Order: sequence, then structure tokens, then C-alpha cells
Amino acid sequence: MLETEDVRELVWRAFGEWALRKVDPEWAAERITHEPTRRLVTELGLPLQGPAYYSLILHEDQRYPTVREYFAANKPEVLETRTCTEFGHYLFFADVNGEDIYLAPESGRLYSLEGLHDSVKPVLVNSGVGEFLTFLAQIELNRANAPLEDLRDGDEETGEADYDRALRSILDGIVAGVRDVDPDAFPSDPDNDEGLETFWYPWLLKWADDDFAFDPWSWNRHSAEYFAAHGIDDLAEREPRHPVDLS
Repeated sequence: MLETEDVRELVWRAFGEWALRKVDPEWAAERITHEPTRRLVTELGLPLQGPAYYSLILHEDQRYPTVREYFAANKPEVLETRTCTEFGHYLFFADVNGEDIYLAPESGRLYSLEGLHDSVKPVLVNSGVGEFLTFLAQIELNRANAPLEDLRDGDEETGEADYDRALRSILDGIVAGVRDVDPDAFPSDPDNDEGLETFWYPWLLKWADDDFAFDPWSWNRHSAEYFAAHGIDDLAEREPRHPVDLS
């Protein structure tokens, strides 16, 4: 499992140190028992908003931090099913194209929960938060090397071929950048049955053809309010691709 020192430089290079939100240590101490994961989210932090569809939501003002707390408030009839009896302590971690990702607080591993209630099963997303951040960083760094938004408006005759090559380059770069550090989440042969049972390979296949899947990310209002509240000039160290008005 990757720890803070293993991913710090990569994550800073991809997002900028100033764009990482550190989780409150007291909140993390109450919620996350896995010490390396707790150190990572409190000392390094998480991108306020990741590439494209990512929205990291592990923070102290989350209204329903755990699966059980969410269902207790919204669907109490689910509390006696496997969703809550076995996975109720999982923390909401991220939303990826409408699919929730959860953090197992005792191990630091990330899962998606597939199926309903008593038929639910956990699917490994990443072996740890460090591996997940490596994946996000690889998307950002490889996307920046082949800006699809520029190719989308290019020459009609050559644009499609250039777009396809750029997209393939992005996908190859992403997988190459994470396969060695998280082989459980990215098996070496994604075409076999093992690959199809993972979370990320089907996700990449599903979203790779979306015109905007790897477009640049922008600050949302939540991010802007965080910067303003903490006295951070979001233009100081690295100009965001889509600056926002903090006034």
C-alpha cells in the first residue's frame, strides 16, 4: 500500500500543493482507524476536485459520513440488510460518474458496492488512497499531454484520427502509470475474466469514448468557498484552467 511519502511528489505535480484539502485530524481519528490512510488524508490531503467527473467528498462536514448513517436517515428499512450489517461502517469517499466509492476505515482499501441490500458485494476500486490518488494524477498528467478539447475543434478530415490517437495515448499512459503500483486493481491482462471483474477497466471502457471524459477540471463553488475561507489565493502558485471569482 502506498503511503504519503510515496505519492506526495506525484500528487503535487498533478494538482498543485495548494489545491489539496487536508482532512481534519480529530475527525479522521474518530473515523479512520487505519493509521497510514489517516496520515495521508490529514498530512497530504485530497484534491478538492479531480479530473472530469471526480468529486472527492471525504471531509468533516459530510452530512452522512458512513453508509449506515445515510440509510438511518433516509431508508431505515435497509439497516438490517448486509449493506449496513457488513458495510455500514464504510465511509463515503468519492463520486465517479454517479458511482459511489467507499473507504474501509480499518484497512484503507477503496470499494464500490454492487447489488442491493442482502445481495450486495464489494468490488475493489483501489488497494488504498495512495493508489487512488496515483490514478487521478495519471489521468490529469496524461490528459494534459494530449488536450482533447483542442483536437475536438480541429480539422474534420484528420481530427477524428488525431482524437483517437490522443485518447489511446491517455488510456495507455494512465494504465501504465498505475498497473505496477496497484496490480490488484489493474491486472496485467485486462481482457481476461479477472480484468472484467475489476472496477476501473470497465469504467475506462464505458467512459473512454465520452467527448468530455478527460477534459480539464474546474473549480466548483464548494472549492472556491474553501479557498476563500482559508485565505488561499487560487492563482498564486498555479493558474487554474478555469479561474473563479472569489469575491
